[in-house]
Amino acid sequence: MVGAGPVVFALWPYIITNARPDDGSLIDLNPVAISAILGCTPTEVASAITFLCAPDELSRTPVKNGCRLIKKGPLTYFVVNLELY
Repeated sequence: MVGAGPVVFALWPYIITNARPDDGSLIDLNPVAISAILGCTPTEVASAITFLCAPDELSRTPVKNGCRLIKKGPLTYFVVNLELY
């Protein structure tokens, strides 16, 4: 995530603290609501979510090609490796 920007670095801890392993490691991410929490634009949050859904060939945990999130529904995402956090 080095070089991904401040919104990614703010969003990732938000995801880790709000996703629930007992709910199947799922989290709802609404860019409009999260932008108000983080103090940025919904477009920036949406871009950060897209980044976290992308494969990362340098990931230390190559499960799911290094993707940190997998989209499951319009606003619902599976947090890959949540149990590690």
